[in-house]
Amino acid sequence: MNRTLTMLLIALAGSSLSIYAQVPEPHEAARTYRLEAGFNPDPLTMEYTAGGSIASQVPGLGDFGYITELPLLILEYHSDGMFPLHIYLHGDEQSSIIMYDPAGRWYASGPLYGQNPGILLDEPLSGEYLLWFGSYRRAADLAVTLFISEFRTPRYE
Repeated sequence: MNRTLTMLLIALAGSSLSIYAQVPEPHEAARTYRLEAGFNPDPLTMEYTAGGSIASQVPGLGDFGYITELPLLILEYHSDGMFPLHIYLHGDEQSSIIMYDPAGRWYASGPLYGQNPGILLDEPLSGEYLLWFGSYRRAADLAVTLFISEFRTPRYE
């Protein structure tokens, strides 16, 4: 019985180490952006190229296309607890968003709004959000617009 429990604990420790190894340390990204709750303009928009040559495997969630090794954005967000945080993309082809939050949780979204992905956090935490933007075609350079909003419904303006 003790041997079985020991083997289970070793297996769990190994799986959590492999998940942790996927998060860049120290956190590096193509861009870092600081944002306070109540920001204006809302939505905030940024242009990106989604995709990469690495097949994504989001722990517990599955495959969300091809991404770059490092996140494309580190969002340093300061929440006041009053507003949701809505992160979504718009592009001409199907894309995905993969996010690692300040509490160490993974989120991912494939096409949600037509062919465009989105992640809505009702109670966002303050801290660093690591974001990757994926394409379902390997090594594709997919032009996308990132929208960050405190509105629940996407606004493509």
